[in-house]
Amino acid sequence: MKVTPTQAEATQSLEARVGAELRGLRKLRGGITVEAISHMNVICQLLGAGDPYVAYTKLQHEVLASNLDISIKAAAASLGFSSSGQSHLDRLNEFAAEAGLEQRQVRRHSDRGIAVLATLISSNWAVETVPQLTAIIEYVAGAGWRIHLRTQRLHVVEMSEPEVTVMVGSTHDEYEMKWIHGDRRSWRYGHTSTPLNVRETSEDVSVVVVWRGELWPKFNVQWLTPCPYMVSETLGNKVMLRLLENRLP
Repeated sequence: MKVTPTQAEATQSLEARVGAELRGLRKLRGGITVEAISHMNVICQLLGAGDPYVAYTKLQHEVLASNLDISIKAAAASLGFSSSGQSHLDRLNEFAAEAGLEQRQVRRHSDRGIAVLATLISSNWAVETVPQLTAIIEYVAGAGWRIHLRTQRLHVVEMSEPEVTVMVGSTHDEYEMKWIHGDRRSWRYGHTSTPLNVRETSEDVSVVVVWRGELWPKFNVQWLTPCPYMVSETLGNKVMLRLLENRLP
């Protein structure tokens, strides 16, 4: 049965929600399976974009292919990746015997390993499912630029609306864009209802887009028409589109 998160759980950080699901998985009789992953909404979306088989395979590969320390080994055993025990207690006892440790020591190692896995799943391992923002730029000589923005993110990943700042010379103006949103399966999509129009001037022109949220986003920049100075720079949750720069000859 798929568990609907409580209001308190829904306000937890992404890492905390992943940790709660991992602890739920290791309690299951028989350990982690594709079916069990299908009931863990956050892990299933982050690692498989909603496909439990992909999520299970990704998690198994990352856990077993890593340079494992004792805590990750204990977590892998308690989840059932490297132990055949049917209950969580059986799996802990099996790993304790192999490692020459007491069961309570193995449990502490498993708790630490689960915390590390929660961090990795909610950051480093969510590569194919990170939020994406695409900037599509049209340039008309003598007139300026039309910039369209599109976003996509998983439902389980909280992201604020992108913040847009236009810099012309020493002037910085913030623009509140109007967004249209839609859903498809595990994803939430958005696009600006009208393009951002930036007039060409004799001064330097740049557009900065900042997208804050639970994961670092991926930025894509598409130039539909040639522009005399086409440069984009990204750092963390910010992309800067340098549309025009006056350079000394």
